[in-house]
Amino acid sequence: MKKRRKLWLLLSLTVLIVSGSVVGVASAADPIPETLFIEPSPGVLREPFYGVSPELKSELEQIVMADSRVQGIIESKDNIFIIDGQTIEDRDFDIIVGVRLIDEITPEQFSEWVKCGRHDSNLIKEYIGVIHVGYNDRYHIEIDKDKQEVREIVQETGYRNIPEVTTEEKRRAIEIALSDASVLELLKNKDYQIAPDGKMGVWHNGQKKLGVVFTISFEKPYPIDAELPLYKAEEATYQFTGIASSLVIHVLIDEDKVGKISTLASTGEN
Repeated sequence: MKKRRKLWLLLSLTVLIVSGSVVGVASAADPIPETLFIEPSPGVLREPFYGVSPELKSELEQIVMADSRVQGIIESKDNIFIIDGQTIEDRDFDIIVGVRLIDEITPEQFSEWVKCGRHDSNLIKEYIGVIHVGYNDRYHIEIDKDKQEVREIVQETGYRNIPEVTTEEKRRAIEIALSDASVLELLKNKDYQIAPDGKMGVWHNGQKKLGVVFTISFEKPYPIDAELPLYKAEEATYQFTGIASSLVIHVLIDEDKVGKISTLASTGEN
């Protein structure tokens, strides 16, 4: 395990899977995320797994999606609604696939594996995946690539326990945002898309649900100079001046208002 920990420390690009979404940094030279760490449940530590080539990723995803058990898990988790002429997909699940590598792998072997497109199956120990459904449910998947089938699906218990947001709450959150003066000013004269990845999640404080969070992505980065709401115990704002490629909108459903707006640039969050 000491050698394995040393290898993990040598990785310069990491991707953390949190709340069913992926946040990370990658360079143009190596667009594939190197390490996928699963947010642990209390008392549970799982070995990270690694991103693979687009071709292998697509193959593994097709195997997973073809499984009848997976189809049952994600059934009815896709909704579509139209607001102000925009068609918005509510995709309440996420599937991530990858590989775990052999325990004896050296940093040099790992580097060569990455350079050669992550295809060398001799260094792969197992093919795995994770399904997030909503905010609270998570399933771990073992994939048999040779047989083109899912070998095992295990639901993780005790992962999270925050009330989910409903489709109607998500719809209402978008309506509230599109009637908010600050949001409207930020969107003025810009081409944008609401929740382009189909993900709208629960906004919470770790103990209770506050509302809904979703992104609005611009067609291109725009300069922003605005005073934005910052949710606190008492209402507060902050000044943002810079370039933004998207907005992260936090809506307080019970109060019918936008509670917080964050900006995302193409190189990270501001």
